[in-house]
Amino acid sequence: MNDTAPVGVTPETAPKTDQNSAAVASAAKFDISSVPVSKVVLGSFPYLSLPDGYEAGNAKTMDLAKVPYWVEDHFEWIEGKVYQSSISGKTGKDFSGYEVKRNIEALVQQAGGKLVFEGTIPNDIIKKLPEDVRLSSNTGLGGWYSDPVDIYLIHQADKNIWVQLSTNTAGGSWAVTESKPFVPTAKLL
Repeated sequence: MNDTAPVGVTPETAPKTDQNSAAVASAAKFDISSVPVSKVVLGSFPYLSLPDGYEAGNAKTMDLAKVPYWVEDHFEWIEGKVYQSSISGKTGKDFSGYEVKRNIEALVQQAGGKLVFEGTIPNDIIKKLPEDVRLSSNTGLGGWYSDPVDIYLIHQADKNIWVQLSTNTAGGSWAVTESKPFVPTAKLL
């Protein structure tokens, strides 16, 4: 694997979008070599858990999907296995976005990853994403319309794991994507 290029990300594989939006269909590339290669052995996908007292809602795992992750000034299109869910406090637990963020941040650091973006994604850029992408990613990335997001990357020799977390005062959402190349499973009959 080439450690200087993101797995599953090329301008050719990015969904076709409004050609006037450079940030949506950008040929710009995030320098994946800016994140050190982690040698931490990870467990099973999605590799991270929510902190005690929190639960996932509407969770779903897709074996193959393409998800946009915002870095610097453009989306990186990551193809691979995707887990996404909303986040809420369990019964009797008030939601604390700060607590969730600190826990996810600590897990990513333990896994050898780092924060690659923190802030608000321009809403006009999000609205230019294809509708099917916005709908299929809504559970895990839905908070990006109004809430700040944290995007983390765990860069390993054989895969990259992208994490997006968004929280507000009432709840949050997150997505974990393990980049991997497409391997067809359908067969000619």
